[in-house]
Amino acid sequence: MSFRPAGSAQFATTTDAARAIVGVSVTNRGSDQGQATPMLEPIEARTGVRPTELLVDGGYPSHDAIDEATAAGLTLYAPVPKTRSNASETPDPPPIDPHLPKPGDSDAVASWRVRMGTDEAKQIDKQRAATAETGNADAKAHRGMAATALRGLDKVTGTACRFALTYNLLRFITVSA
Repeated sequence: MSFRPAGSAQFATTTDAARAIVGVSVTNRGSDQGQATPMLEPIEARTGVRPTELLVDGGYPSHDAIDEATAAGLTLYAPVPKTRSNASETPDPPPIDPHLPKPGDSDAVASWRVRMGTDEAKQIDKQRAATAETGNADAKAHRGMAATALRGLDKVTGTACRFALTYNLLRFITVSA
């Protein structure tokens, strides 16, 4: 038996106190990788503002996506994957700093690695848990978005948009109280 997701919802959330969902996108790709820059259009369509910074989780950045984001004038904040040392070369290999540029990195990828090693970027990255992750958890745990019997991107997109509207209304009530 095989399983193929009908749609994967992506939400762009503000990092201010409102934590409003400002972008909704649905794809039938099995991975979040490379989905950061396609979110720019829905964000700009809904808010009238094109963001200059994006904070995404570790599943989003590929080297191509980092290059695209940089070319689009974005500063991308995403965790750098831990680098695996080659244990077969020496019995006790020295740790490899994942924030140092690697051979073959483009200028954008090298800059991203270095940026994410700074204290400022680490503080920015900590905002993910309190912003985007809370919206995703609410969608899955309380709004039935973990799995759906719907078929087709249009139906899944409609459900994702209804969730975003509900979530934003509840956030407005919370912030206004």
